[in-house]
Amino acid sequence: MKREEYIEENAAYARNECIAALEMMDDDDFAALAALNEELAGDDEPGISSRIVMTAGDVSSFDDGRRDWRERGSRKPVEVNGRRCVIYRGAQTSKGQQRRDLAIMPWGDGSLILEA
Repeated sequence: MKREEYIEENAAYARNECIAALEMMDDDDFAALAALNEELAGDDEPGISSRIVMTAGDVSSFDDGRRDWRERGSRKPVEVNGRRCVIYRGAQTSKGQQRRDLAIMPWGDGSLILEA
């Protein structure tokens, strides 16, 4: 499915900030993000089964910051549509926060984060 069709069909179900991120990417970016979401959450519905966050950081900055996380979880490098991405499972960034799964995809000058 193309990005515009996906947004039209799912705008009522996704958070506004997720729709805003989707509107900023092209169809190739969306295809990569949907494939990464499949790896992370088991479906191709980013913004519904996961939250999309835009960040200026890259994968290496997440790896560097991961040293300070409360629980690092597991790290799995994946290649999605020619992009080198990383999935962290069971990560807890700060004490008291819920453990979660994250995926980081390079995008423009920064990255897109999927939180499941």
